[in-house]
Amino acid sequence: MRHCAKRGNVKKLRTQTLSERKKEDNMKKKILFLIPNLKHGGAEKVLVNLVNNMDHSKFDITVMALFGGGVNEQFLAPHIRYISCFKHMIPGNSHLMKLLTPKQLHKWLIKDKYDIEISYLEGPSVRIISGCPYKNTKLISWIHCTMNSNEDIARSFRSAAEAAQGYGKMDAMVFVSKTNRDAFLSVCPYSGRIEVLYNTNESNQIITLAQEDTRLPKDAFCWCGVGKLLPSKGFDRMIRIQKR
Repeated sequence: MRHCAKRGNVKKLRTQTLSERKKEDNMKKKILFLIPNLKHGGAEKVLVNLVNNMDHSKFDITVMALFGGGVNEQFLAPHIRYISCFKHMIPGNSHLMKLLTPKQLHKWLIKDKYDIEISYLEGPSVRIISGCPYKNTKLISWIHCTMNSNEDIARSFRSAAEAAQGYGKMDAMVFVSKTNRDAFLSVCPYSGRIEVLYNTNESNQIITLAQEDTRLPKDAFCWCGVGKLLPSKGFDRMIRIQKR
């Protein structure tokens, strides 16, 4: 009898624990970060830094990439839920997505309901979350690139008018610098809440890695460039300077 009573107490305790966990999960804010991919790139790495350091006792975080296979996927913390809509990049995907309306894209790709949906990076992710049908869901666009023209803003939309309408549905907009905020607003006026939040860096990890012995040659001129190998990054200038 005592043995059965102990088993009953353990079962009751487990039921209470599961019930408490479910209650705690229901109290968390459900947040979706939507990004084109988690490949090599500054914004992609910064998003990983951001979600990994958010308080997971308060936030139930999902990172959704339109296209999987990114190198930064592996650095997401275990408590972050990760979803990719497609395993790999689809050629011409931007043109294909324009065949559907924002509401159709949202219904197709985002299956769950969230308290907050965040388009991390401009373009297709903004167009998708602008089609959110839930009135109680807060929508945020987090802008990283500097857009100086209607052509820049409308690149992933059917037109500049559709882009303005999509961004206009956001409850708030976040910019990573005052420069890209001012550039965007000069082309696409916005009357909602605006914030400038600089990129999230893991300072402690940077300091720790800086202590490592690099063993650079003392008789050579050494310097370091950080960024993707794109024309806009100007690495060709480093090569020409090094040659001199």
